Amino acid sequence: MKIVVVSRKLPKVSGYGVQMRLYKHLQGLQAYGEVMLLLLHEATDDFDLPEGCSARVSGLPAAELKPRLGVWAPPENARPVTVAETAWLLEFVSAQGCDLFFCFRLEAARTLEAKAAARCLQKAVKVLDLDDMESKAAWRAVKANYRVYGKVFTLRRLLEALQLRRIEKRLFKLLDLCLVCSDADRHELEIFNPGCSFHVLPNTLGPITQLPMQEPGKVVNILFVGGMGYHPNVRAVEYFVAAVFPAIKKLSQRRCHLYVVGYNPPARIRALNERDDITVTGGVASLEPYYSDANVVVCPILSGGGTRIKIIEAMAYGRPVVSTTIGAEGLGVCNGDNILLADSPMAFADAVVTVAGDSRKSGDLIAAGRRLYETAYSRSALDRAYRALAERF
Repeated sequence: MKIVVVSRKLPKVSGYGVQMRLYKHLQGLQAYGEVMLLLLHEATDDFDLPEGCSARVSGLPAAELKPRLGVWAPPENARPVTVAETAWLLEFVSAQGCDLFFCFRLEAARTLEAKAAARCLQKAVKVLDLDDMESKAAWRAVKANYRVYGKVFTLRRLLEALQLRRIEKRLFKLLDLCLVCSDADRHELEIFNPGCSFHVLPNTLGPITQLPMQEPGKVVNILFVGGMGYHPNVRAVEYFVAAVFPAIKKLSQRRCHLYVVGYNPPARIRALNERDDITVTGGVASLEPYYSDANVVVCPILSGGGTRIKIIEAMAYGRPVVSTTIGAEGLGVCNGDNILLADSPMAFADAVVTVAGDSRKSGDLIAAGRRLYETAYSRSALDRAYRALAERF
């Protein structure tokens, strides 16, 4: 089988969750045929490929997002494909053939809108990995941030959410199958898109060795992990520092220190390093030392979509997790069993202090979290999901 994967994102063994998900797709698809990755991206070699997988980079400029009505531009995460990009793609497909045309995220699936693509790919199976529900993430961003957006920017984000919903519905009708991260996303999409086919392919992690439990000490080490190029992560840190961390320090009888670990923190997040109770590291070579020192891992996410694989990563390392309900959405967690969920600043602070000071409760959360990782989010879980996917074709 000849498999063509189209993406604007770059695959990485480690990096942002979206980059790792693409890399795992390339690994998984190799079991079923010859895989060629076509990157709609400026010239670059800054990406990773599994052995045996090939790639080509278009080197073409992306479509310019021109503002409409002086207020908004088409959503960047659903950027149209240019005529030149379409011609480049179809030239390869026509010459090499294609049995499975796999689009990674909504922006890549817009290649299917061209009439020439419909003719060229008529016999190919067309699959989209939606990864995040972009329209849902846009709605949530408005709900979480409208007070700071201002009227004009709020209007822009509302228009983006509406546009994304229309693009999603239009593209779903051109597909043979759409992949999503969770059963929650699948269920929601099936309700609003009857007749379309959806399949769950969860975000997963490779082998991770569980770390020894961190016993309570003189300092409560609180860890947040997440790429700072993703706005919901930046907003989560700002919310935690402003509303939750002060409450934790009041409730706890021990000194508390927050570690923020993730690539590309903006200036306002880096500025937190001026405080003696917060450390912002930026990108690091290895996360293991930070997980090793952590008493508790937090995920105070207020918006966004998809699933937070960093929660599963923390569970795999053997660290208790406190999260908002949105932060843990779609992961199949159970509040009080393998995670603590809290949606107000005081409830979140109380959960952090409780788990950091109660070794028995922390140990129970760690054991249950590790079981969830092993059964639903390890490499074996991904292999099972791919076998189920292959059976559909």
